[in-house]
Amino acid sequence: MAKTARVSRTKTLDGGCYIGHSGYSDGDRTLSITGEITSAQAAILKNLIEVYTGVLISMEDGLFFGAIPSMTAEDGALKMTIYIEQKEN
Repeated sequence: MAKTARVSRTKTLDGGCYIGHSGYSDGDRTLSITGEITSAQAAILKNLIEVYTGVLISMEDGLFFGAIPSMTAEDGALKMTIYIEQKEN
């Protein structure tokens, strides 16, 4: 699993640069999920997206709260994106 920190680099007038490091946040993570799905499973996910504003996601590195901004399920193929807001304790 790759983790990306909040780092920026700004060129300075003297030819150098300034590197600002604001740490790491789980809220910067985006999950891209692909897989096979049945029509019944797709209906459950569609209902989940329409009814709930947030979801709990359990992964190897913890339990997270997030939201699903997009999902497609066509011909048994699932493509879904989940934005992580925070890690749950």
